[in-house]
Amino acid sequence: MELSKELADRNPRGAWQLAERVVFFARGDTLYRAYLWWGDLSLQLGEYVTAEKAYRRASLFGEGHPSEEAIYRWVAAQILQRQWQEALWTLENYGDSLSSTYWILKGTAYWGMESDSAAMAAFYRAADSTQQLQIASILSRLRRYQRPRPLVAYILSLFLPGAGQAYAGYWKEAFNSFLLVGGLGMLSLYLMVKYSLIDAAGVGAWAYRYYYGGAQKAEQLARRRRQIKRKKAYEQIHSILLDVAHDHK
Repeated sequence: MELSKELADRNPRGAWQLAERVVFFARGDTLYRAYLWWGDLSLQLGEYVTAEKAYRRASLFGEGHPSEEAIYRWVAAQILQRQWQEALWTLENYGDSLSSTYWILKGTAYWGMESDSAAMAAFYRAADSTQQLQIASILSRLRRYQRPRPLVAYILSLFLPGAGQAYAGYWKEAFNSFLLVGGLGMLSLYLMVKYSLIDAAGVGAWAYRYYYGGAQKAEQLARRRRQIKRKKAYEQIHSILLDVAHDHK
């Protein structure tokens, strides 16, 4: 194990290729450990699909049949792929609801789905009374983690270029969008009055493009802002729950 760890630290890709060969020849408990090692290296390399496959196979060879250790790593790989429903299905069919790890992972899946009430209930199941109070403090205003809403940002920018970006908290982008679309719109109007509709059409097309492009950008920025806020809240909750990431049986 020390040798494999040293190899993984020094050359993770080489260790991954070695683990892939080991699982082909291993048998018994060695096969279980080989699949776990292959899965861990796959996670390290960002190969989440391979990690999920490795952990799923490892779950068949552990002493528990299926192995709880491998199952929870399997679920973690699904969560990293944003496969929220699949992670819930795996937990409900193979997990142990008496385990705090079960509830932490379940809460994470619900949090990813933005089912915040269900996530809170799951996190509470994994925590003791003191930690429940800490989590409640973080989630005391759930609506703050559901905002800004991408659709609202999109609609605002349709009414006034830059308004959606401002709503999402990106003031520089809001100012740029307002100036760009407004400037092109005014130039198009000037060309139409001063010269002809044909002269204004080219600039108008660009103004139209940036108008709708700005609305789409506002939607993306709102989604990014919300993800940042939700990630920060989840990291705080996770740090609290690390102390109880063990089985309560």
